[in-house]
Amino acid sequence: MARQPRDEATRHAQIAIGLRVAQAREDAGLSQTQLAKWLGIHQSTINKIEAGRRAPSVFFIIEISRVCSVATDEVLGLVAGLPTV
Repeated sequence: MARQPRDEATRHAQIAIGLRVAQAREDAGLSQTQLAKWLGIHQSTINKIEAGRRAPSVFFIIEISRVCSVATDEVLGLVAGLPTV
């Protein structure tokens, strides 16, 4: 069973990051399966992160940024003009 977020703010942050991960992946023209292969993880992990059901690791944030050619700050929502929580 997946671990539940500590509080509502954490849950909202996970969802927001997941949406930005999905957007970065789609903008890079990759499917969840293709991204999973690049990162050496299972497609279901990508799905859970994008759906906000799993918090991404630091490794994941760095690697998706590299593979999708976006800044880690964009994935984390620390860039002006992006949705924040």
